[in-house]
Amino acid sequence: MLFGAAKESAQLGRHGDEFSVTLHYQNKAVPARAQVFGEGEVLDGKDGKGVEIVVPLTEAADGPLCSVICDLPEWLSLSPEAQAFLSDIFPTDNKAYEAVFLRKIHRYGDEALQYFVARQLSESFTGMRAYRVGAAVVMTYKSIELNDTDLQKEALDHVKMQLSHVGECEITNHPRTNREHLEVSLLCAQWHLELSLRRYDEFFSTLERCRSVAEGITNFFTPAYNLSMALLIYCALLARRGDVEKASEVADEGMRIFKSAVASATQQLTLFQELRISHRNVHLMLCTTKPDKRADADFNLYVQCSLRVTGDAVERLKKAAFDIYPVQEAGRS
Repeated sequence: MLFGAAKESAQLGRHGDEFSVTLHYQNKAVPARAQVFGEGEVLDGKDGKGVEIVVPLTEAADGPLCSVICDLPEWLSLSPEAQAFLSDIFPTDNKAYEAVFLRKIHRYGDEALQYFVARQLSESFTGMRAYRVGAAVVMTYKSIELNDTDLQKEALDHVKMQLSHVGECEITNHPRTNREHLEVSLLCAQWHLELSLRRYDEFFSTLERCRSVAEGITNFFTPAYNLSMALLIYCALLARRGDVEKASEVADEGMRIFKSAVASATQQLTLFQELRISHRNVHLMLCTTKPDKRADADFNLYVQCSLRVTGDAVERLKKAAFDIYPVQEAGRS
């Protein structure tokens, strides 16, 4: 989905109009027809009368879509951002990836378009393995936000594939390239998908894997953020099941990880700030295990603080979590 701006003669165009495009894949060019949606509505919120442009893709293509050349009608123009995106959809090296995809603020398009770009990168990017890992993580949260089961299943396959190759990444001082951080990030993505798909046995197995992976981590400064979310939802569900003893074990692990993360902290501002989230989550873990707190346990808050999604996806994942144990059970050992 792209945004275009209608010119003053926009009355010449109408909802459903089509124009020619050429889809340039890695190994061939494919002619196609793009369709315009909207008649003067301000859809992009920027340049006056906006329209949405849908570009069809072909399943028969071999390799990633690299660029799209548009034969625009006279009444239609593309925003500079759309033009830049279409001319260079698939980054071919690390520098290009960093310019258009590494950070959220640089990614173009809506959730569906970002998912498409991330899928291409996870499948075909030839630069650092770490960047393919990052793309699989983006696929995860976009598929959950889109509430598309098929995309979530596909994203889960990509996450598992990248987990099988994460050992190719190195230990670095940056979370987007550090193997320990990336492995935990993939596992966090995996349990989100398994929860959303209600694959509860796999979901709990992945939470246990988070615990075992944590045992081998050498520096918790950045992995602590994702680990705190995994351990919080695990701790909350154990306590809700009534297994306070195991919940206490998980909370103790969370405390040790947080202490180690603080001891390893640097002055990287964003990463240092994320320690506040880890601190909050460990505090909530402890709340689930204390006798004086369990009577007023706010499981809604515990689960919400463990999630990395936003908007409607939060409520969907909370319901999936509460459906595991619909009623809080009495404490047992």
